[in-house]
Amino acid sequence: MAAAVGLFFVRPATAADASRPPTPALFPAATCMVTVDRSVDPVFHVAYDVPFDDTDRGPDEVADGRTLQFFAFRRQFRAPPPNWITWDDVARAMAAPATDPFEATDDDVLETAGAWADGAWVRITPDDARLPITKAQAAMGVSWDTSSVEAGTYVIAAYTFDPVLNLWSPRPGVVRVLDGPAGPDAPPALALVEASPGGVVPAGSEVTVTGCVAAADGSSVTVETAFLAGAEGLDWQAQAPVPAGGPGDAAFSFVVPEPPGSAGQLVVRATVEDPLGRRYTAYLPGALDVTASAADTTGGTTGGASGAGGGGCACHAGGAGGRGAGGWGLGVLLAWARRRKRVHLCRAC
Repeated sequence: MAAAVGLFFVRPATAADASRPPTPALFPAATCMVTVDRSVDPVFHVAYDVPFDDTDRGPDEVADGRTLQFFAFRRQFRAPPPNWITWDDVARAMAAPATDPFEATDDDVLETAGAWADGAWVRITPDDARLPITKAQAAMGVSWDTSSVEAGTYVIAAYTFDPVLNLWSPRPGVVRVLDGPAGPDAPPALALVEASPGGVVPAGSEVTVTGCVAAADGSSVTVETAFLAGAEGLDWQAQAPVPAGGPGDAAFSFVVPEPPGSAGQLVVRATVEDPLGRRYTAYLPGALDVTASAADTTGGTTGGASGAGGGGCACHAGGAGGRGAGGWGLGVLLAWARRRKRVHLCRAC
């Protein structure tokens, strides 16, 4: 069963549908951490699905729109990567009657974004052979030949090319690419899956995040939390480091801090560090909705809600328990129209 992504999918009625969000890739429930031992087999099979066939492009759309492409990233991220892959994609979208991107900068294009330079990502499928969004294509999955990539820990994400909205759909969990059985020399890896309790939690309560870890003996994990409070950046507050434990499932607890106002949205990340100083950071999907404790009488606005007037990040994911990509850009998708679209590009925060 494919992981839910938090959208109500409606099959497009016509090719000229003016308010249709991009169709995501859906990933099945996955093992939290998978190791690809290249000394045995360098190919990793990526299983995915789509909610319905979406190939009915109109004459005013980009000729290769409504297609999927797959990528692997060397680090995890809380907000989605850039909205565009290449400047050629931007140019073709500008030339199509139905789409009109504007104010794109180098940081809005994956190939030129400074934050994603130096081998931070690799293509699994090429730009000029993006895949049709069909059930038949999805049933074949995608094969990732890891022979030429650096060893390390990767997250996989599907990219729906459907200008100008486009869409990233991340695969749950991580994929470790190693050149032999995982041993003490392998770099550390970590993934966070969900929080319990999730949804709305009061400040002062204890929350446990679960996931998986693989690291050498003597490694530690540091959990950090931050409230979404605007575009200036996040003020991450670190908990005391705890032992990473043995490889496999992992759980880490923390006490929910007081929000900056009467409520706020809390994001969570954790970093594993081994005795050699190698580090890897994982992000909990989504955000926790936090209410002030009964002892806190501080008034004020919500600390980082993503709706109008909330002052938060419109790109953040949905509820903390969500798996997969559904939260990314959900508010953006529902707010933007499909007619000749001139929109400000969503920035990571």
